[in-house]
Amino acid sequence: MPDESSDIALSKGLFVRASYISYPTQPNSVDSKSYLSGFSFFSKEPSLDAIEISHLYMNIQTHISGSKLALSFAQTSQREKIQNWMLRGTEISEKHAQIFGKALLENHIRLPVPHDIAISDLTTSIISDRLAMFQMNFLSAAGTGNYATAAATS
Repeated sequence: MPDESSDIALSKGLFVRASYISYPTQPNSVDSKSYLSGFSFFSKEPSLDAIEISHLYMNIQTHISGSKLALSFAQTSQREKIQNWMLRGTEISEKHAQIFGKALLENHIRLPVPHDIAISDLTTSIISDRLAMFQMNFLSAAGTGNYATAAATS
């Protein structure tokens, strides 16, 4: 019963699956300094590991959702200054999602496909500008924490 909605979405082709990382066929341990070659300006970067892939994937999804939320807040705000601030946030989020997506594509990893997030043409504000600004500041702080976690584990 708890998986019923997932099963229906899967049967309709709407279920968004995470990228699949195959299990290694043999153990691979770090036995040389070449594993850290990504830290040299003269050598090729190492391939991504599973933890790095999961953090990139999560940050892409977060940025896609955040950019759509900022766009919807810009659309419903009556103040031009807040609209501009929200639109700038949308641009930043989309740029970061593209950068992370490029890192996945360079390692031949499928990009996360966002849920079909559609923004209506509603222009009537249903929440205050103050609450919208608080929400976006909160999401920005959470995103900074996600970056710090990703950096610490990579």
